[in-house]
This record gives sequence, structure tokens and C-alpha cells, in this order.
Amino acid sequence: MIYQENWSFDSLYGQFPGASGYAYGFDTLPQLDLKASPAYSSLVYKTPSPLNGATDPQFPVSPDGNLALWSNHNLALPLAPHDFSNYIDQNSKTGDIVHRFYHEQLQIDNGALEAKAGDLDKFVTWSDNPGLVLSYLDATNFPEGKLAQQFTLCDNFFHSAYGGSFLNHQWLIAANTPLWTAPIPAGWQSTWDPVAKILNDNQLSFDGVYAINTIQPLLAPFSPGTPTTKRLLINNTDPSQPGYMPNIGNRLDDAGITWKWYSGGWNAALQNNTAGGERPEHYLPVPSSAVRLLHEVRAVPGRAYFRLYEHTSS
Repeated sequence: MIYQENWSFDSLYGQFPGASGYAYGFDTLPQLDLKASPAYSSLVYKTPSPLNGATDPQFPVSPDGNLALWSNHNLALPLAPHDFSNYIDQNSKTGDIVHRFYHEQLQIDNGALEAKAGDLDKFVTWSDNPGLVLSYLDATNFPEGKLAQQFTLCDNFFHSAYGGSFLNHQWLIAANTPLWTAPIPAGWQSTWDPVAKILNDNQLSFDGVYAINTIQPLLAPFSPGTPTTKRLLINNTDPSQPGYMPNIGNRLDDAGITWKWYSGGWNAALQNNTAGGERPEHYLPVPSSAVRLLHEVRAVPGRAYFRLYEHTSS
């Protein structure tokens, strides 16, 4: 199984032959404008300039401040799917795109946080980098795409949980959302003001009960300097203790099935809690004594991706 991280299906496989890609979704593309008065009373018609901290200088800017059409920089690109290799090399690094628990619910417009207006009509609206939301690459002939040509491409599975890698890893190996059992650190509970439309999508759910966005684990490897009070207790062994959440390793043990779970860079992570530009501890949802995650890192244009067991979002 290859479980892609942090890319939507369409951003890589929207043009994959025979797949249900973006060509079938033009009727769902209109995006509501949060800045309109009142909010959502009009649509976003032009593609905003991509960001990388500030406006990304790799992309041309039209006279009105939007992303310029690649063939004529005096014109703004209409809001539509666009191949960003028309602008920059496929190996260039772009800015990131928000992928957090409550943000994605607003983007999907599932009606949980505010009245539903449509389907998938707020991805640009609630993104912190709206100019990249509808960008894509055709990965059909990338190494991973060539594998997909030989096997099965799941074009109607996206992820198990809203948001980012942290929670999707929990669902991958435990099919559950971890409980936060310690005192709540200041600023960790998420908040939502439906009138002002201000969202603080923090580490914990609105009620402070669940861990929903990235939190370092109690056991190593974890990000250096993270205090114990801000690390997640993962209890997969003792049902009588707080936060008990068995995982697939426990289930296999209970069934008498032997298994192994490997992780590339594990020894380096244990030595100093770091490995290159990525944080292995961010992708290890279970205690080091229980499971090793096979984690073969490769380069993808603009971002990193992980060859096995990841999620798609954004």
C-alpha cells in the first residue's frame, strides 16, 4: 500500500488515464469569497498569487495582484485547475498549504461549523495559500504513477480523518482519535467564532478532549526541547489507565500473528530526535517499544512525500 501525504488526489492524479479526476469536477469548482460583504455573497474569480512566507517570487503577478497567466503576465489567471509546471520547474520548492482538522471541515463545507452552502466550495476560501489550491502536476509517469499503472489506484479514497498527518496516522494504525489525558496547555484548545468567522485550529478539539493536530509523543523520538506537559501519552497496553487505545500491533499480537514494522532513519531519530529536514517522530503514532513504521522518503517536486501509508488532504 502507498498512502500519499498532503497532496489531494487531483493535484497528482487528476489526469491519470481512467481515473475519476478533476475533469469530472468542474461543476463543483466555484469557490466562495470570505472577504465579500457579507461573507460568501460572491465567488472568487481569479487565482490569488501563491505564497511562500510572502508572495512567491517564482510566480508572475498580474497588474491587479493575482497570479498572472503564464503566457501573458498582463492578465490574471481565472480560478481554475492549472499545471504549476507552466510557471516553475517541477523540482522547485513551493509554499505549504494548510491541512488541519477544523480547517478542512470548513473547506469541504460539511455543515459542522457553519451552515452548509454547497460541496467543496471553500477550499480556496479557507486556505492560507489559496493560489496553490487548484494547482497540479500530472504524476502519471512519475515513479509512483508508473506503479499505479501496474496495480490499483484508489481514486475514491482520500483519508480517514480530517486534517494532517498526525491524526491520519492514528487512524491508519488504530482507527481511533487519541484522548488528551493531561492538563490542557494554554492556547491548545481550538476555538471557532461563527459570527466573526475566526478559527483557531489548535492541537486539541474544541472541548479539549481529543488530540487532533500535531502533538509530540511522550516517548522518543520527539522534537528536541518539547516539555513533557506538551507531549501525548500513547497507552496501547493498559486498559485500566487513561488514554487506552490499542492499535493494529496489539490486535495482531492478540491473534497470535507475528509481525514487524520498520522505520527508515529510526536509529538517527533515537539518537538526536532529528533526521534531515523532516521529523520522524511526527509520523510515528505509537510508542517506540510497540511499532516501527516503514518510512521510505523520496523527493516530490515542491514537497516531500512518503512512500507508504500516508494520507491525502488540502
